[in-house]
Amino acid sequence: MATVAELKAAQDVAGLIAALKDSDWDVRQRAAEALGELKAEKAIEALLAARQDENGNVRWSAVWALGEIGGEPVQQALIASLENEPEDVRSAALRILSKSEDPRALEAVQRAIPVQQKPRMSLPQLLRYLTFAVGGVGVLFLALAIYFKLRQDAIIIVVLALVAAAIVLWQVGGRKG
Repeated sequence: MATVAELKAAQDVAGLIAALKDSDWDVRQRAAEALGELKAEKAIEALLAARQDENGNVRWSAVWALGEIGGEPVQQALIASLENEPEDVRSAALRILSKSEDPRALEAVQRAIPVQQKPRMSLPQLLRYLTFAVGGVGVLFLALAIYFKLRQDAIIIVVLALVAAAIVLWQVGGRKG
């Protein structure tokens, strides 16, 4: 039997379609890629069937080849692939359809990609985070108070210590809720 490279060079579409059923997954993958490079419309049915291959590389290459061939039947099959095919087939179909200018393809892509909304933070969570942040500032004030104590600046020490104590007390009070 001829190699995939020889079949491709001879543009032997029938031989490449037969190679899609070879026992070696590497041969099947290269055959699918060759059919895509040749844009062999006669291979559409065989490539659609290859989306069910046992090997993920073959499945992905079959979908890629279908994208290279293009056309309305291929696009409809790729859109259908977004709903009920293995993950690798869906991923390849998404990649191909997202490059399309057809509104139906783009709409299918948008439906297939779930929109994740960031969860909103509840008021108690927000207050808790603010409390921790302010508590950090309180520790900074306390550190500054100790620093100025060592420098003998008495008035600033009292102010900073009071602010630090108030913030720390507020933080401790915030943890009880």
